[in-house]
Amino acid sequence: MNSGKSWLIPVAIEFVFVSIWCTVEVYRNRNLFKNSGDFSSAGWETRRIFHTLLGAANFARAMSVVVEMTMDGETVDDCSGFACWVIGFMHWFPQLIFFMTFSLLTLFWAQLYYATWGISYATLRPGFVAVNVALFSCFIILAVVSAAKGDYSNIFLQPFYMMAVAYFIGCCAMMYFGINVIIQLRPRSKFSQSYPARKMVLTRLVILCSLCTTVNLVQMIYCFIAIGSLSESSLPGYPKRDDMDRYVIYQ
Repeated sequence: MNSGKSWLIPVAIEFVFVSIWCTVEVYRNRNLFKNSGDFSSAGWETRRIFHTLLGAANFARAMSVVVEMTMDGETVDDCSGFACWVIGFMHWFPQLIFFMTFSLLTLFWAQLYYATWGISYATLRPGFVAVNVALFSCFIILAVVSAAKGDYSNIFLQPFYMMAVAYFIGCCAMMYFGINVIIQLRPRSKFSQSYPARKMVLTRLVILCSLCTTVNLVQMIYCFIAIGSLSESSLPGYPKRDDMDRYVIYQ
């Protein structure tokens, strides 16, 4: 392991702990829904898939950090050759899983939106699968072409454009469906018997919508900043501790 990157060990451990927490949540919710007799509910299924994907994304990110710690490149300007391809692939694969995780929540909001209007949403899930398969396919094709042509830096640089567009669409979709669902479920009267329960549900939905939109927005801004900052002469890699300020913009 490169001694200049030893500070990344706690980062990898943090990702591992998050993945463990997600695994615990899957089993905890499994037992919870079994005890409630509602094990087949759509809510459980969405929660299970969400925690599974989030755990997989964090574990994959931990593995990518471990792999990148073994690379020779000390700074973003030093990485060269096939090592750049490996770093790029290991950087973006967890990111794709992370995007899939939050696109699942966008699917949840879209289903909730159509359900409030009594409209069938049978095509939404196949659409969700198709979008993510297309995104992964584009990445795999880019990785293969980059390796075949020997242009190893493209596997790190080009996905910024792809993910910037993906997160922009995800952010817009989350805001559209979230806001409309919140408006539709807003209690009509403070004096109705269901007002306290509806208000509690509405508060949770507002928090969830705000959180998911913020995550998509932050990821989108990160990609756009990176697009403006990265160039062919600025390749991926982790810096030494004293080069941290110069490295921040790239990660």
